[in-house]
Amino acid sequence: MEVAVAEARPPQEWIGREANVVFQGRKPDRPGRAGGPAFDSNSGKLADVNDLGVTLELADGTMTFIPCTAIRRVTLLR
Repeated sequence: MEVAVAEARPPQEWIGREANVVFQGRKPDRPGRAGGPAFDSNSGKLADVNDLGVTLELADGTMTFIPCTAIRRVTLLR
């Protein structure tokens, strides 16, 4: 299941579940690099969702806030 954050925020029911957040800005082109994803992303446990953005708990326990303006897409992983 996935949601485009520009249109709607992820449902509150997703909190505590694993999610992948894809960022708005495209990766810069690197010489000699072919293929691969065009956008950076980050995965972790969705800790909070509000009108300002989402907070992820990363695998190492780090909490990171990602503002809505930086988010292209949020996908539920499990």
